[in-house]
Amino acid sequence: MVVKSVEAQRQQFSAARVERSKVAAPEPLLAQTLAEPATPDSAFAGAKKKLVNMTGRRKAVALPVNTALPSVSAGQLRGSPTALEAALRGPSRGGAQPATLQFKGEVAQAQAAGGAAKAPLAPAITDFLKTAVAVDDAGARADFKKLDKAMKACDWKTAAGLARTSFEHSKDDARTGALDGSVGLEPARTVQQQLDFLASMDGAGVTANYPPTRDQLKAYFKTLSDDPKAARAAFESYTKAFHVHPAVANNDPTAGVEYGRDSIGALPPKSWADVEKRDADPAGKHLAKHLNDCEGYALMAQELMGAAGFTFKEHLTANGGPAGAHAMVAFTHDKEPGKFTVTSNDGAFSEKNLKSAADKGFLYAGGKTTKGTSYYAGDTMRGSQLNAGAKSHAIK
Repeated sequence: MVVKSVEAQRQQFSAARVERSKVAAPEPLLAQTLAEPATPDSAFAGAKKKLVNMTGRRKAVALPVNTALPSVSAGQLRGSPTALEAALRGPSRGGAQPATLQFKGEVAQAQAAGGAAKAPLAPAITDFLKTAVAVDDAGARADFKKLDKAMKACDWKTAAGLARTSFEHSKDDARTGALDGSVGLEPARTVQQQLDFLASMDGAGVTANYPPTRDQLKAYFKTLSDDPKAARAAFESYTKAFHVHPAVANNDPTAGVEYGRDSIGALPPKSWADVEKRDADPAGKHLAKHLNDCEGYALMAQELMGAAGFTFKEHLTANGGPAGAHAMVAFTHDKEPGKFTVTSNDGAFSEKNLKSAADKGFLYAGGKTTKGTSYYAGDTMRGSQLNAGAKSHAIK
């Protein structure tokens, strides 16, 4: 399949690996008119030699009974369907909205009409909290119980503050010792990062699950449509908190994700469901994160940056890099005339020149830029990859 570039981690991929070339003077030129070559010759096709070891599959978790459901007496249950429906609806006076029922398996959950459902926490987070509230140190245990309560209530702002109190003690603090020995400092930092992002969604008035859904994320990014700088920062915050490149998770610069294949070769992800299929680590420092390589990040960027008011320009593919070809996405924004934004893995870069922004993105992903480095444009991710194979439609 297509092999994509490495998600940059400064401590793992030092600047010494990258040759930073000088970028040409700013000149806002767009890509040529895009068309897929008649004879596909994708550099991505067949590049992936093996599937990624997909660890940490979700385990089945029973859905909790919604305690908000009104009680129904045995007499009402024996009565007519109309009586049962009336009991479930509850009082109708005072403008109260009737409850609607959603069925998952055999469990009915009540939800106010038009409201946002609160799904259970990710299984990895549920396990994390079970460990946290069982630590030996009494002070730590009390802190973690408060955190557990706030997280189960989906009160992300409160939970983020409690997590900071619980996780960010000095090494001399007994609670840190309890955390490090039982829960782990690295998983705790991941949870802190995730809660901080969810608290930002809360602050924008967007109800969020853990992890947030596609629709919730798009609603949040829509609130940033007048602030492209904030939208770029939010994209980086979200992807760093809830996703990880397999090259980082597996400590293997050549690792990638297999999204699918056809007769030509590797396929990029087709929908948001494709970027949520692979759990990175159910217990370690990447808990509650999904595995994705540059193609998965590119799909997320097109959805989320589009919701934030960015105009999609083209997909970009660069040949080379630690793992072969690399996928990125280029955008513009009405609030930033004459500037381009390019997303690359979990990074977002803005420059007055499209190639300059692409160079930054490629360097960030562990690639090396030279005078001969080219980025091939396409109106779809696959089209860009095919153009890279054919070496056509290079941006200037």
